[in-house]
Amino acid sequence: MANFFYFDSTGTKQGPVTSAQLKVLTQQGIITPDTRLETDTGHTGQAKQIQGLFPPPEPSPFEPILPPSFPQPPYQQHYAVPLPLSPAAEAIKKLNMYFTALWISLAAALPFYLISILFDIGFLIARGRNPGFTRENMNPDVAPMFVFVWALMTLAFTGVAVSGCLLLYSLWKQVPPDIARTTPGKAVGFAFIPVFNLYWVFVVVYGLTQDMNTTLERAGLPKMCHEQLGFITAWATCVASVCDYFSSADYFGFFVVIAAIMQIGSCAISIVYVKNVKDAAIALLQRQQSS
Repeated sequence: MANFFYFDSTGTKQGPVTSAQLKVLTQQGIITPDTRLETDTGHTGQAKQIQGLFPPPEPSPFEPILPPSFPQPPYQQHYAVPLPLSPAAEAIKKLNMYFTALWISLAAALPFYLISILFDIGFLIARGRNPGFTRENMNPDVAPMFVFVWALMTLAFTGVAVSGCLLLYSLWKQVPPDIARTTPGKAVGFAFIPVFNLYWVFVVVYGLTQDMNTTLERAGLPKMCHEQLGFITAWATCVASVCDYFSSADYFGFFVVIAAIMQIGSCAISIVYVKNVKDAAIALLQRQQSS
């Protein structure tokens, strides 16, 4: 059992005493928490360092006094205001939003488009049996259904056109002016010029993959846009547009099925193409955020 020496108020060394005697001395008030102790092995310290020698302090019966709090006027209250997004983060958000709107619009238009194709095929079959048959000779019970499907399909494809134009504009906006072969406004606007747009689709679709890859290389990123995919997408869009034009004429009725197949194929290829270019643009914007 360890023995202790203690130093009284005059600094005189007293002891040795055992642990039990030390406890009695604390109860008598001779040893206080600040009394210096020394063990028989020469280690020194204060009495309060010995665990269990003194009882734990009792909690104060008085509660802490806090300053009174008064409600703040509404104009002084602090509300959590979301921080504005950086320009790069805002551009990424828009690209993802436009792409989501594009494929949702396409998914909504596809069923109505397939139904309209069935109507056209039925019309061709009826005209094959009766060369004098025209759309005006259609069954009155079927005509309202045809108009309803056509209206819904037109509404869905309007969503495709709007979201596609916004996405194309945003993608061209990520290409620096000294690299871009056209401006975002021209890329979208010239696509509405009849006949000329058959050429322009190669500039804005195929050319975008080339200019985006050049921009990625300047930023120190690898080429992410598949230029061959851009070339195929441009050709598919061009051919589908030509077939769609001929299918609108009664005397080129067999183009209806060809145009339908080309339109569906063109839409599928376009979604893959747009996602590829969008991912490349987002990688470019993320690099701008981190720099």
